[in-house]
Order: sequence, then C-alpha cells, then structure tokens
Amino acid sequence: RNPTAEPTSGPTRNPTTEPTSDEPTTSPTTACSGLRWHYANHGECTNDPDYPLLWDVRPELGARFLYDSAESCCATNDHPEWCILTDVCDASMAAVPMFYCVTREMKYHPTTPGERTCTNSEEYPVAWNDNDGFLFESAQDCCAAYYSDGLCFIKNVCY
Repeated sequence: RNPTAEPTSGPTRNPTTEPTSDEPTTSPTTACSGLRWHYANHGECTNDPDYPLLWDVRPELGARFLYDSAESCCATNDHPEWCILTDVCDASMAAVPMFYCVTREMKYHPTTPGERTCTNSEEYPVAWNDNDGFLFESAQDCCAAYYSDGLCFIKNVCY
C-alpha cells in the first residue's frame, strides 16, 4: 500500500490497524508532529493543542484558524513586522526555571540571520554584555535593529 497523498485534517473515523506501507517512514510520527499553529492574540502564534475543539470537528473552521507552520500563522497576525512564537515542543523553552525570569533582567538579543529570531534566553556570547547594540529591553527593539527588512520571530523563554 502507498501512504496517503492528501491526509485529512480531522480525526479518522475508521483508523487502520495495520501498517499502511511496507517501508519504514523516514521521519517517525511524534506527539509534536501533528500539532498545528494558531493565533493566540497580541501577536502570538502557538502550537499549543489547547484551542477550540470545534476547529477540529468542523474542518471549514479549522481551515480558517489552524496553520501547518509558524510562518503561515504569523502572516495573519496583527503585526506584520514581528510575531511571538510559543512552541510547546521547544525543549529549550521548557527547561527555563521560572525563578530565572523573576530574578534577572531579561534582555532580548538576535539569534542567527537564518532564524530571524530575537529571544531573551541566556544563550548568547558573554562579550555582548559589554557592547551596545546586541541586548535590548524589548523584543520589538531587537527586531527593528536586526530584522527590519521582514518578519522577525520572538521567543520569550519565560512563557
């Protein structure tokens, strides 16, 4: 048998009980692989599965509110120049202890040009602490300084 060329967006009423192909898949299914992105207000897109069940039950509604990628979700948000990403599958965000966010001054900094992301994580060169232009009070200021030519993703490790 061949894999489904166009899988359905909703639950399968009669799921298969046997493998659907003779070959193993190149990328196994994980709990995160089926998550869809949705707008969560105030410029934030998330893949948190906590959204209205109606979006799954009624595919025409899901088609309006659920996206296959963070980029697609961000393209619909209120702020075309920046987008806050909350990825429930990002292990680096889950590993941040809450006291980190309360006891430290959270500064935003760029990641890599390819990621087009500003974050307030502690993962940046120590030399940036002594140089102007790398650490910012707000994510929006970081985005304006480094990614003003297009969309900038924002990762707040304190969510």
